[in-house]
Amino acid sequence: MATKSSTPRKKALRNGPSIPPEKPKIEPRRGRLPYYEPIRTLTARQIEDTLRVEANKGLFARPAWTFHEIAKVCSLVGDKVRFWKAQVAALDWRIAVAEEAQGDAADPATAAKAEAQRAALVGRYERIRNLKIALKHLALARFYGFAVLRVRETGLDPVDPWNVIHDVEWLTEREPTFGWYFNKRAEAMLWKDRMPRMEGCGCGYVIREGDDSSMVELMRLGLRAMRVMDFREKDLEAAAKRQVVALTGGNLPRADSADAEERAENERLIASLKAVRDGDSAVVAKGDPACPTEVVFAPASRGLMYYNESLSQLDEWMTKAVTGGMLTMLAMPTGIGSGASEEHAATLATLVADEAAGIMEALWRDVDEPTLREAGLLETGERPLAWFELGGEEKKDPAAAAAVLVQLKQAGKKVDDALASEMLGFEVEDAPDPAPAPGGAGAGLFGGFGNRAREFADALRNRATDYVEGKKAVRLDGKFFDFLEHLANKYGGKAEADEEWLDQIAGMIEDAPPDAFMDSAALESWIEAKMRRGEKEGVKNGKGKDDYKPLTGDEAQALFDEIMGDK
Repeated sequence: MATKSSTPRKKALRNGPSIPPEKPKIEPRRGRLPYYEPIRTLTARQIEDTLRVEANKGLFARPAWTFHEIAKVCSLVGDKVRFWKAQVAALDWRIAVAEEAQGDAADPATAAKAEAQRAALVGRYERIRNLKIALKHLALARFYGFAVLRVRETGLDPVDPWNVIHDVEWLTEREPTFGWYFNKRAEAMLWKDRMPRMEGCGCGYVIREGDDSSMVELMRLGLRAMRVMDFREKDLEAAAKRQVVALTGGNLPRADSADAEERAENERLIASLKAVRDGDSAVVAKGDPACPTEVVFAPASRGLMYYNESLSQLDEWMTKAVTGGMLTMLAMPTGIGSGASEEHAATLATLVADEAAGIMEALWRDVDEPTLREAGLLETGERPLAWFELGGEEKKDPAAAAAVLVQLKQAGKKVDDALASEMLGFEVEDAPDPAPAPGGAGAGLFGGFGNRAREFADALRNRATDYVEGKKAVRLDGKFFDFLEHLANKYGGKAEADEEWLDQIAGMIEDAPPDAFMDSAALESWIEAKMRRGEKEGVKNGKGKDDYKPLTGDEAQALFDEIMGDK
């Protein structure tokens, strides 16, 4: 009898073309992470010998990965990395155009080519969706000594430093190529046959090589900082136990007693004393009147001051390592003087500008130039007319610039309006003389005595500056001269202030106290009070400035105080 097979039969194949499934397009994956834990067994000897030597050979898998992990767990190191990246990311970028291609005097062909180059670069950088991230990554060259980006149409992908090898090692049988290789597997050796070479200059990568690397130094300092922090926490934990210290008398127990029972008791007592010495709490009871026992409580956090000072010193050393010893502001307490603060700010601005220059150089070589060549806007050996520029806007100090301009004017020097505008940060120009108004009442001081009025105003400003150093002197504007015209009409019976009237006013302010020059209101009050005083003394108006009796310093100050008191 035939048995039926339990094995299922395969279905018959039908005739027709065999179409394999379409494979999805997979973008090249980023390199792998190193597979080992770098911090758990890390020692200073490993940093100084193994990791330092590997970094010198251009093998960055283990050194870069170790530094990256230290920056994660050591806040002092991570703070430096984040701060530096933020300084670069805060800079503004633009596409700059050469000066010879700007303005009405520029050659039309040159200006047109510069505009074409600028438009091409603007379009290229606006397509980069992660430009801030890319700039932050290029700033890491300050720590690792290099930074690499992979160029794509819509982005600049950061290449992790542990996936990079720089062939700089000289061997007996061969010399290095000084090339950069993509270490996808994060291996600790260079295998040229299976590691693709990363090329810049439009070949797919932006490679920025820094002048120096602070990676090894920061790893060494970071390891010390982590140990100090561990010791600090252990000390605080032990101090929180309210330690009891027993100070025994001179008859200390002996462990070599002939009596076995006494020897065992003394050994237990010695063990308790050792526990107290090591920081544990213990109760020591001898029971011998000849050996009195004193119990004291140790102060908490005995070594806290030492640990805090050590951490502050390490923080300052790390800052110096990052900034080349030029800046310590990150490790300094707040409240430093304004002069020192401004000096630190200027030093930091210089360091960031140097960093920006290195980043711009790399982007010009590996992004700008290839973009312009591809667009047919740049020939070999030709200097570009537009380029990527990274930097902050220079801040103007109008107050300081104005002080310099005043000093130059007092010295008899004239400053061009364009230069003055550049110094102040805004446009300035000489105010033109107002057009002469029709004659008659209210014609205005500037109607016939514009030059004399300016001379009078300059004399007042100079005198106010002499008296009130470092303060804003009185500003003499049209309203002030309108006030003088009002006084001329009220006290002098004149339709307008004339040159004789200005001479009288100049005589009235010769003995004015310094406080009268603080503002226009104070000066107006002084002049009007001086004229009222002259009327009361029976002096007729219009006879000249000598008719107004001068006041001594005390008399002038008393009159001014009286004026202000009335107000």
